[in-house]
Amino acid sequence: MFSDCNDLLRYCESECVEIINFKIVDRAGRWHQLSIPVERFDERTLTEGIGFDGSSYGFLTVEKSDMVFIPDLSTAFEDPFTEHKTLVMIANIYRLEGGERVRFEDDPRFIARKTEQLLADKGIADEIFLGPEFEFYVLDNAAFKNDVNHMEVYLDSSQADWNSGLKEGGSGLTIPPQVAVTTLITPLTAATVCGTKSRPTETGLTRCLQRPARLNFCACLT
Repeated sequence: MFSDCNDLLRYCESECVEIINFKIVDRAGRWHQLSIPVERFDERTLTEGIGFDGSSYGFLTVEKSDMVFIPDLSTAFEDPFTEHKTLVMIANIYRLEGGERVRFEDDPRFIARKTEQLLADKGIADEIFLGPEFEFYVLDNAAFKNDVNHMEVYLDSSQADWNSGLKEGGSGLTIPPQVAVTTLITPLTAATVCGTKSRPTETGLTRCLQRPARLNFCACLT
């Protein structure tokens, strides 16, 4: 999307971007993020990176937790869901060793790159595609309880198999909720295309989420 830092800053100025958001991922697939005002972003951010406490992210123990992440300019995209216009970049993780930055071995992006290189070196494949599998569930009810002597999680959906025999209030073949689910999914799908300039504020997504209907809980799992 951008060739260098100046290219990015020109885009931010022309598109009125307010926030730069950086994301790193751990081996469990959880995103960790940090945001700065666009005025604080400069060339040093791309060369020296931003320091953080790796123990807070579960990467390293406290006594050796000084770490740095360096944004990957090629991953930049505009977040279509934020109220304040935000540009997002995924970053590579480094640990500090003898005053030098060394790639963190448990960074999934580093693991993926080493995998690509290994397959190429051994002549197994010229190209490999690695990525997460996204799933989500739209639920009518989600509740949990965590006491000293009792733990419970309760999930329910009118379209679930266990509700197929209900005489009233829904069944496994209910049509209207499916229409509502489509109304929810379509704008989400359209807005998550990288680089999109559509911002789903007053779209079908907003209208769907404002309905007091059965789509009052959406669990997004990776």
